[in-house]
Order: sequence, then structure tokens, then C-alpha cells
Amino acid sequence: MKRSILILLLLSFVSCATSGRLGKKDLPKTLATVLQEVSASLKKQIQTNKAGSFSDKKNVLKLAVFPLLNDSGQVTVLGATISSQLLSQIGEPGKIVLVEKLQLGRLIDEQTFQKSGLVLSDKTLEIGKLSGVDLILLGTVQFNDQSFLLQTRIVSLQSGEIFALSESIFDSDDTLYNQYRTLNER
Repeated sequence: MKRSILILLLLSFVSCATSGRLGKKDLPKTLATVLQEVSASLKKQIQTNKAGSFSDKKNVLKLAVFPLLNDSGQVTVLGATISSQLLSQIGEPGKIVLVEKLQLGRLIDEQTFQKSGLVLSDKTLEIGKLSGVDLILLGTVQFNDQSFLLQTRIVSLQSGEIFALSESIFDSDDTLYNQYRTLNER
């Protein structure tokens, strides 16, 4: 009888310990992991959708990456940092050429563009033609109870179509939260 109780307690302990380990898989990922997954997903979607939308292009598309906005429509240090990190990961020689957003700044006031609700208009399409940019990466970073929601989309300046989408959750820490709360002054 004592042996049976001891075995049951031991099995219960092992079961609890195992379920605790399995539960950790559900925790949000790190920002670095999410950025690798997002950039790989976006690149794959771009290549898949390229044939139908850019049949007149050779193999190379020009992409401009804009700073990500918070839920108030403002650029934070975290949004600018994530954009920079995506910029370094999403470029692919011979397939996706990156265009510095400052080049676009000469053609349009970025603040006016971003505060317009990111609606693509004839003016936006004209900017794409003038700058040679085919695609723009836009998105948001939102804080939600100890984690962040990262939403990105790549939009064709030729047609206004959403070319690629991504949505991911990553874990928060004090540094990331402080960057999220700090507006980017540049």
C-alpha cells in the first residue's frame, strides 16, 4: 500500500514537471528569433507573388523599409530599431535591393506620409515611380501584457496591393519596453 502511494506521488511529480517543460513552448519568442522568421516569411511571400505583379521586371525588386509605428501612430525607438534589423535581414542580392528611406524623404515629407493612415494614393504611386521603389515595408509594434505584437506588411507601390504579411509575438523585457515608450527623435 505504501509502495502504491509512493509510486503515485512519484508519477504525479514527474507529470507536473513534464507539463511545466512542455508549457514553455507556448512562451513568446525572443525578438531575434521573430525577426529571422519574419524576414524569411516576407522574402518567401515576395518571391511567390512577384511573378504575377512584376512580370515586366527582371529578377530584382527595390524595397524601402519604413520605421514601424506604435498603436498611436508614432515612431518609437523600438520601432526604428526593429526596422533597421529587418532591413539588414530582408535584403537578398539579385532579388531584393534595399532603398534607403532618406532617398524617399527628398520626394515626400515622411511625417505627412505616415500620418496619412498609410493609405496608398496616386501621389504615393507617383513617389514610387520617381524613386524607383517597387515595394515598401510598413508595420506596427504594439505592447500587450508582457509581450509585443509585431505586424508587418509589404505593399506594392505599382498597384497598392499588399504583397506580403506577417504577424508575430515576441517576449518583452525592460529594455524593449523602455524603447517602446521612447519616441524616436530622428
